[in-house]
Amino acid sequence: MKKKGLVIRDVSVRSSQQASNEDVNHESQQEIGQSSTVNPSNAPNQAITVVPLPRATRGPNKYSFIWNLPENHKIELPLTSLNQPIKTAGRNFTGWLGTIARKPHLCPIKYKNWTKIPDELKEEIWDLVQSKWILPEEPAKVEGNEE
Repeated sequence: MKKKGLVIRDVSVRSSQQASNEDVNHESQQEIGQSSTVNPSNAPNQAITVVPLPRATRGPNKYSFIWNLPENHKIELPLTSLNQPIKTAGRNFTGWLGTIARKPHLCPIKYKNWTKIPDELKEEIWDLVQSKWILPEEPAKVEGNEE
């Protein structure tokens, strides 16, 4: 398991001879008479550079298992008495709705408010939701967020 934090890496200082051999791009400076030499008496033998580790993330969930459901399969969505989705199916439902919101042909970015979106797009989204989910007519009397 990786620990979050900082990585300390040793970096050695190159001598002026190594720098001139490695850096071909500085030929024009040497022709003009400018030199990029390092005074070894003033430079330490090793320098310590602190490099932060990149943050570990998993990336966005695309919910491909819902998008790729066969036409005759649907997922049952449990709701609370306040019509809030619950359990694992509820989490998948809300995340899947987020994928719809990121599709520009279903939710164009030019509309700043849901009420401004044309009814045709809203009907298309609703048909898509009903094709993948079984939405109960009467919500179940479930108290709290059960798993």
